[in-house]
Amino acid sequence: MRIRLTDKGKKASEIVNALYERQLGSLEVVGELGCDDFRQVNSSLMRLEGFWVNQIRFRL
Repeated sequence: MRIRLTDKGKKASEIVNALYERQLGSLEVVGELGCDDFRQVNSSLMRLEGFWVNQIRFRL
């Protein structure tokens, strides 16, 4: 199945992407956070989610 964005959807996507890129740039400069930092945070959050899922699933 293929989907396509309308012109309005493409414009919205471009705006969100530009905002995202601007925030990443600010985080790198002001917050001194780079791609590796985000990968580590993402990995930690995924492990934390797995922990809570198991707590709920197995009622530990």
